[in-house]
Amino acid sequence: PPPPPAAPKPKGVIGNLFKKAAASKVPTVDELCAGGGDQAELCKTIAWALRAPVDVAAAAQRAAAATSSDDLDGPSSLALEILQVLGEARNATLGASGAGGSLTRGEVVDCTERVGRAMLLERIEGAAAVLDDEVRFAESALGLCRFVNNAGVVATELGVAADIGEVLYEGAVPRRKLERIYTSALTLAAPELLSGMGM
Repeated sequence: PPPPPAAPKPKGVIGNLFKKAAASKVPTVDELCAGGGDQAELCKTIAWALRAPVDVAAAAQRAAAATSSDDLDGPSSLALEILQVLGEARNATLGASGAGGSLTRGEVVDCTERVGRAMLLERIEGAAAVLDDEVRFAESALGLCRFVNNAGVVATELGVAADIGEVLYEGAVPRRKLERIYTSALTLAAPELLSGMGM
């Protein structure tokens, strides 16, 4: 008998948001940050920025709107510190003009992608572990959304956003559970998304 027809490929962007790469051994953030050297130091900086308990871009916008440094709240101050540290890391690794630093552009891209991949794995598996606990999942989903927002900021501030490839989840959580995480996170975010669109 002929083989069954292939499943239809998802269409559009939504179908690719939770695209799953083949499971492979992804080094942990701790493994990437171990030891000395410029790459390990950059990985530590990237991990620190990605673990920030604030949406860096949003908090930095609030900081820009503040009329004086006395008007800055804790999250805004932290966001400004993160942006400053990332700028210093960019200058140290790539050089102030994009050349002559301690690392090549490819090495900075590689560090950014590898730390992003390791942290995505942590965040997705953390969300999968608490998927049936509404309160803990909401916290985990918020952390996952913050991570995604901050990942773009980190890549931009390091000057490698245009060079970053796809960072896909490469863990063992089954596809159906990934879809549940995605739809549950969308359900939690729907009121905020709708209000942001003026609806």
